[in-house]
Amino acid sequence: AQVVIQGGHDGTCSPLEISLKQGQVVEFALKASHKMFKLDAKALGLDLMAEANSTHKQIVKLENKGTYSFTCGYHGAN
Repeated sequence: AQVVIQGGHDGTCSPLEISLKQGQVVEFALKASHKMFKLDAKALGLDLMAEANSTHKQIVKLENKGTYSFTCGYHGAN
């Protein structure tokens, strides 16, 4: 499965929450707009950074099913 998180021109990301099954292998792709974006999902061991106008991917195997949320936005923003 693939989950694409899109970093928008307003500094927000979508989606910020996903539901996943136990044992599922998921490729996360962070697509940045005109600025560098950073995404963290500690519960998933996910830490992605995408340069402006690029995509960065990471594959995660889920130990537990559940709904996971991300913190995501412009890199370096508070």
